[in-house]
Amino acid sequence: MKRSEGRTTPATAPATKKAVPPTSSEPIARWGRSNRPKKGLLDRVLDKWGVTRPDAPTEAALEALHAAYLANVPFENATKLIKVGRAGTAGAAIRGPVEFWEEHLRWGSGGTCFSSAAAYQFLLRYAGFPSQLMFCQLPASDEDAHTALLVTAEARHILVDGGYALPSIVPLPDGASLRKTTPYYDIEIRRGVEDEYLVFSEDDRGQRFRYRFMQKEVGEQAFLQSWRKTFLPKAPYMRRLALGRFRDGVRYLYKDKDPGAIFVITRAGEEARPLSTARIPNLSKIFGLPRPLLEAAQKALDALLEESNRSEK
Repeated sequence: MKRSEGRTTPATAPATKKAVPPTSSEPIARWGRSNRPKKGLLDRVLDKWGVTRPDAPTEAALEALHAAYLANVPFENATKLIKVGRAGTAGAAIRGPVEFWEEHLRWGSGGTCFSSAAAYQFLLRYAGFPSQLMFCQLPASDEDAHTALLVTAEARHILVDGGYALPSIVPLPDGASLRKTTPYYDIEIRRGVEDEYLVFSEDDRGQRFRYRFMQKEVGEQAFLQSWRKTFLPKAPYMRRLALGRFRDGVRYLYKDKDPGAIFVITRAGEEARPLSTARIPNLSKIFGLPRPLLEAAQKALDALLEESNRSEK
């Protein structure tokens, strides 16, 4: 796969402290039902994607791995809704990396940002890439509303986001900013004035602020605490079915309840395409997720909403 070229602007931003490079280690699943994956689990994931474990943790290898991740791992909360419905509590509903990748092999599933980031880090460490988890602050949200990875490759710190699903890896700028072009939109990372980084996207409709982050590693307990908050009844992905996928220069999003619509997003704009009465079969086809999985997720969502409405009365 060809590397996308990034271009930097002159270093006019205030100097910031350099982060300590993350350390590499063998993958250990710290969250979920198991911390001892079956032998060959991640090799089977890579085989499914048609890629091999990199010989060296280079930036080109990281970009190729990220492209394979986005092509195969959707953003979805179907597995989350099902697990919550079965487990009953936030702690028991957490899907750790082993469970994440086992279900991916079975269903072609993915996850939302916390489960995706933990699982992606698990895979990246196996591939030889040092990485650390970070919190990211979305517009009008808490500082820990989103999470992404800071990966080290060839002595560069690189933003890797599989949960929010940035369509490319993006090195942190040495100067004031760095812009990277993708088929979906341009991504720009700017240095802030308080040792933070600001992430923007830009297409034909203009520029949009995505989130801010600090080069600060998140510890396991803090990560778990924030992860558990995403299971609260009024959390965004506990009240609707949400799906997302990149494919051939188009981003597909589903973020509505029945009857709903598919949002088809390109560099030129966004179109809402209403779904037919065969909603679940259409979603299954567009997002590459099995129909029984989506049906089970919808049933779990309906039950959770009914329970939440009862408790509010």
